[in-house]
Amino acid sequence: MNRRMERDIIPTTSTEIWCDGSAETGGHPRVFLHIESETGLVVCPYCSRTWQQVEGGHSAHA
Repeated sequence: MNRRMERDIIPTTSTEIWCDGSAETGGHPRVFLHIESETGLVVCPYCSRTWQQVEGGHSAHA
């Protein structure tokens, strides 16, 4: 995994997150996403931000 990909993965202890984009992407409509139990990941369909469920991580919102 390269540095850019590592930077794009946001650790979270939550199974449900929301994303409304970022200043870099100009934002988008807020979407609520559920982390898949099989992969432990969820990707925003608008901006491709990726969250990974981890133990001891922090809840993260865009």
